[in-house]
Amino acid sequence: MPPEKREQRRPSPPRASRERTSRPPSRGGYGERGTENALEAIVGIILLLVMLSWLLGFLGGNPFKKITAPFVPITSFEQVKTPIGGDISLGEDSEVFASPGGSSLGFQFRGAEGKVAGGPEYFSGQRYWFVDFENGPDGWVSEDTLRNATGGRFDPGDTPVGSGVQTPRETSVLGSPGGSSIGAQQKGARGTVAKGPLYANGQRYWFVDFENGPDGWVSEKNLLNARGGLFNAGTTPVGRRISVSADPANILNEPGGLRIGSQERGASGVVTEGPRYANGQRYWYVDFDSGSDGWVDEKELQLLKAENFFTRSVSFFVGSFKLVSTLLSLLFLSGIVYSVIRLNQITAKRRKTEHQRESPAYAAAVAKERVNTRWERVIAHVQSENASDWRLAILESDIMLAELLERMGYAGENVGEKLKTIEQSDFNTIEDAWEAHKVRNLIAHQGSDYLLSKREAQRVVSLYANVFREFRYI
Repeated sequence: MPPEKREQRRPSPPRASRERTSRPPSRGGYGERGTENALEAIVGIILLLVMLSWLLGFLGGNPFKKITAPFVPITSFEQVKTPIGGDISLGEDSEVFASPGGSSLGFQFRGAEGKVAGGPEYFSGQRYWFVDFENGPDGWVSEDTLRNATGGRFDPGDTPVGSGVQTPRETSVLGSPGGSSIGAQQKGARGTVAKGPLYANGQRYWFVDFENGPDGWVSEKNLLNARGGLFNAGTTPVGRRISVSADPANILNEPGGLRIGSQERGASGVVTEGPRYANGQRYWYVDFDSGSDGWVDEKELQLLKAENFFTRSVSFFVGSFKLVSTLLSLLFLSGIVYSVIRLNQITAKRRKTEHQRESPAYAAAVAKERVNTRWERVIAHVQSENASDWRLAILESDIMLAELLERMGYAGENVGEKLKTIEQSDFNTIEDAWEAHKVRNLIAHQGSDYLLSKREAQRVVSLYANVFREFRYI
């Protein structure tokens, strides 16, 4: 369950309107004429800068891109060393957890196969990966139980998660990447990287489990390795700039989820999170320079290499020139025109938002978010130490099953009657649904007289989870 994270989009600045300045009439006299010529020259220079600024905008930004393009080569995501999306098998029987080191969702036996879908995260001396198994419960599994698809050694890729770090100076510990401080660690404080990275406010952040004091997110620039040397972030593209290679690229609300927008070929941005694996593809969250932000299929992206001295110099020159010409252009802006443009932008944005909220895709996304919120409550109940919460988790899961069957068009007065109308070939997890529903009936009929252990409750909830995942209900 990768944390999803959204940032506010920056609106594009309004186009400046420009007025033509007329030349002052000649009044005669050498001194006056010289002054007049000087004013004409100044006005001419200003008009030239304005026209050049307009030309730069008309050509689509920076015309020097064609010159510098050969010096800004791309690199492939295939060079990123990560097991996400790779095939694995289990080298021994393993428990599957709802979170790293958390509550158990069931068991997978030796030889079980699947795909690495998320991670890693570090907890209590072990590194965990989220595995999408071919059969049975999906969840977090300890790295030491994993093998590659042929049964050989599992390669975790190039990641610092699980490695020791220390602080080079007094360092703020944040509650979220780029968020507010929840405390501080003194110079030389030691800890272990537990998860990350995430990118925010122009920096990469890692969650550190410190030996003493508050644990939280720390900026990468405030970390050293355990020996006091430079911190090695691995080959992660998080924080790297990318451009869109597809035409267009679909923007999704979650890995493999609903389409919420698109970006044209050549659109650029920064990778802030990932990778995550879903529906046979790897996805990255991209904060684009403009337009929709969200999860994008790796095949629709390309990494940009860092610019060299020449391209940085040209970019600085062009940027400085555009800044000066834009500032001079502001002298010709009309307040009324600016206000009208801003009003039109606000109106268009409001209409776009209203239209988006009326769309079926938006409604589906809201409905899915509501279902996931209910499922999170079920997980919280089944992890409780209160026996009544375990029963409540199963009852709530059965209500969700009833709603799912109704949405799928199965008729019947109750869940049992609906299940009887289903063909085995149309519903791979029908046996799981029946087994879980029978336990629900025992709880409903016998109430507190029915003896239910926490382990049994978790097993039953995992049966419901199998059904919901088959139909992408959670």
